[in-house]
Amino acid sequence: MRALLVSLTVSLALLVSSRAAATPQEVWDVDCLSWCAGWVAVSGPGNLLLVGSIDGTFGTAKGLLFERAGDGTFNHVQTIPTPAGVAGDQFSYGPMVFSDAEDTALISATRTPTALGEPQQGAVYVLARAGAGSFSSIQQLVSSNPEHGNRFGSAIALSSAGDLVVIGSSGDNIGSVPGGVDFAPSGGSVDVFERMPDGTFGSLQQLTAPVPTEPARFGGSVALSDSGDILVVGSSEHSPGGGYAAWPGMADVFVRDPAGTFSHVQALYAGDGQNWDRFGAALELSGSGEVLLVGVPWRALFEGDPDVAHDGIPFTGAVEVFLRQADGSYQFHQELAAPMAVGWEFFGQSVGLSRDGKLAVIGAPGAVGFEASGLDSGAVHVFARRASGLFEYAQELANPLSYRSDQYGVEVAVSDAGESVIVGAGEGDVALAFAFPDSDEDGVLDVLDNCSADPNPDQLDLDSDDEGDVCDADLDGDGLVNEAETNDGVFVDTNQSGTDPLVFDTDGDGWGDGYEAVLGSDPTDSASEPPVALPGVAPLGLGILGAAMGAFGALGLRARRRASPPPLESQSAARAEASPLE
Repeated sequence: MRALLVSLTVSLALLVSSRAAATPQEVWDVDCLSWCAGWVAVSGPGNLLLVGSIDGTFGTAKGLLFERAGDGTFNHVQTIPTPAGVAGDQFSYGPMVFSDAEDTALISATRTPTALGEPQQGAVYVLARAGAGSFSSIQQLVSSNPEHGNRFGSAIALSSAGDLVVIGSSGDNIGSVPGGVDFAPSGGSVDVFERMPDGTFGSLQQLTAPVPTEPARFGGSVALSDSGDILVVGSSEHSPGGGYAAWPGMADVFVRDPAGTFSHVQALYAGDGQNWDRFGAALELSGSGEVLLVGVPWRALFEGDPDVAHDGIPFTGAVEVFLRQADGSYQFHQELAAPMAVGWEFFGQSVGLSRDGKLAVIGAPGAVGFEASGLDSGAVHVFARRASGLFEYAQELANPLSYRSDQYGVEVAVSDAGESVIVGAGEGDVALAFAFPDSDEDGVLDVLDNCSADPNPDQLDLDSDDEGDVCDADLDGDGLVNEAETNDGVFVDTNQSGTDPLVFDTDGDGWGDGYEAVLGSDPTDSASEPPVALPGVAPLGLGILGAAMGAFGALGLRARRRASPPPLESQSAARAEASPLE
């Protein structure tokens, strides 16, 4: 059996990505021999990068800081050694985050020992800098229930203002006391800290799962809204009733009250109910908290009996999209999957999301690369949220240095605007830099722009066809090109229809202008109706005119263009469910 992905085996491929990937910039720790570009982080503005390097499993740990220069490239500006000076603490080889102001960074060291030398208590270091100076450590944070095996620092999230931080301890033995009995071994916990007037962080609250189970790993992933008022915590090894037999996983939603206390409001589950899904292994929230991505990296793509576990292609993976409703609850919206499933991709092991929730970046570190020996070389996929509200597959961010066991995509991080994307590669030791361009310089990345050739910062799209009005040859989506709709009320034919180019049904008779024009009825006269009906085509109200127009590409009609395939739907009839607000 192929080795299971371990999130601590990471190196870097930096992507400031594009529709057509540019020649990459290589970034790495030149003094390191192995595991030289570990876990990664990018600041919100996209100007700073952190790269973890440990030079072997238990080597000397250090964080590498890179800063973006005027030409868009990243230069190494500082090496940050482990503050504790302890070999093997895996400083920087775990979650790292920046504040939006780029003056604070938090770096985990999940193998930091206890005061008695017992392993893997874990710690998180707070680093600060003034202006454009160097970062220096100002504080060590530890769990409010410190003990060996906690792995404090398993996940970190920071509010936009940098005044609230949540830190997961996926190995915390819930209910244990020194010398006592563990109620839920590896049940997991999350500690909440708030910034004090002197710039350090003070403990505010510890959270556990409403019903702790063994070994849920609650806190193995966390996501926090910009305001810090919405918190989602993953328990990817949760099993109903506890135990190690299933691991379907779950995620818990907490909200913060005016007094600053978090309360549990909702539990999220995968609707298919498969064992070994590991729903919640990765989480990401948009800035407002409206969009939630949940990684499900162990999900099998069923081709056989859906009632038989893994009766199909195993460990394909998926990402489930949830949207926040008016009442504050999250409801399932869409499932994302890799374009071609061959098994063992672990798609969803890592997820990244732009602040506006429109650009999603998904890692699939087990994917087969372009080399014949490219098992586990990995892949990264980009999805763009379109006018329909659904995510549509946009492109793959290829790894040009793909080799066997690179595990490219085991970690991803996305800047606020989405122009800077960082990708970790499990055992590949080189970082790569790409760029997502904004060709028309209108402030919208090409991958998201509905008209990348012409500036249109407002992204107006009258017919919601994902082609901006500024470059849409059929503004109203009725199947007639704009030039043919003369708007003079005189119908001649499909090349001179007399119709309004901004109105789908000019005469208001319930039949689209293009439909009537093709069949010879007058689209400017409500008393004139089509003499025949095309098979399968109904009046305007059913909204399917566009499909009919594709058959009439000549005669001045315009078929829809689609540069990307539609979003992939769930492979299972069952949908993800969310429990009601408590």
